[in-house]
Amino acid sequence: MRDTSLPHTVGVGFKPQHLDAILADTQPIGFVEVHAENYMGAGGPPHAMLRALRDRLDAVQAWWNRNMVRFDSLRQQSLFATLGFDPSDWRHMAAWIGGGLALFGALTAAVFWLQRRRQPRDPARELYRRFLRELARHGVAGGHAEGAGDLGRRAAQALPMLAKQIAKVVAAYEAARYGIAGDQSLPQLREAVQAFRTASRGQPR
Repeated sequence: MRDTSLPHTVGVGFKPQHLDAILADTQPIGFVEVHAENYMGAGGPPHAMLRALRDRLDAVQAWWNRNMVRFDSLRQQSLFATLGFDPSDWRHMAAWIGGGLALFGALTAAVFWLQRRRQPRDPARELYRRFLRELARHGVAGGHAEGAGDLGRRAAQALPMLAKQIAKVVAAYEAARYGIAGDQSLPQLREAVQAFRTASRGQPR
C-alpha cells in the first residue's frame, strides 16, 4: 500500500557541493535524500547544512501549498475581485479575453520589431533594392531566386538604352556584396544606382 503522506514531486540526493544550487533554486523539491551516517557528528558545518535544507524545503513547500495546492475557488474569487473581474459576467470575460489577445499581439509585434532592428544593415542590399524598384517601374520585375547577373542580362535585353548603366550596377553590387570589405565598391554602387535612376527617368515606360 502506497504511503500517501509522501510528497508527489521529484526528490534529489544531497551532496554538500550542491547545497548552494538547491538553496538558490525556487522550484519545489519533494524530498532530499540524506545518508544519516554522514551526519553522526555533534553539530558543526554538516548539521548547519541540514538546517539550511530544512528551512529551504519548509519555505518552498509552504509557498507551493499556499499558492498552488490551496488555490481553491474562494481564493480564485478573491483574486478576481482584486482585479475587478467578475467571471460570471460574460462581458467581463469577453473584455479580459480581448485585452489578453491584444496584449499578446502587441508583445508579439514588439518582439518581431526588436528582432528586425537587431539584424545588421546591409547597405549594398538596400541600394540594390532601389535598383530593383526602378527596374519594376519600367516593367522588368526581378525573380524571387534570380541572381543579379541573370537579372542584369535580362534587363539589358528589355531596356537596351540602359544596358550600360545596368551592367555597372550589377558589377558594383556583386563587388560590394561579395568582394573584399573596406574597398570602394559600395560608393561605386551608390553612384551606379543613382546614374541608372537618372538615366531611366528620361526613358519611356
